Amino acid sequence: MAGRTKTPPPPPEKNRAQIAQALLDLVNEMHRSKNIPKDIIFSGIEAAVQLAAERATSSEEVVVHLDRSTGELTAMKGSVQLDP
Repeated sequence: MAGRTKTPPPPPEKNRAQIAQALLDLVNEMHRSKNIPKDIIFSGIEAAVQLAAERATSSEEVVVHLDRSTGELTAMKGSVQLDP
């Protein structure tokens, strides 16, 4: 495919913002279409990410938080922030 140039990936901050917005959109859509309380959906996402992080790090000391207003996801193992 000569002549084609690849578009560089977006900066990580923009990518994280897009993921955060996509998570909020998903939660809102599930809440509207399935009438599931938002807190149940947020808690389920947190639990799934926590389980994946614990398996990836071979540790049961991972704490995950999904900010309900921004969609920002944080995972901590002790005082170390993981990249979820």
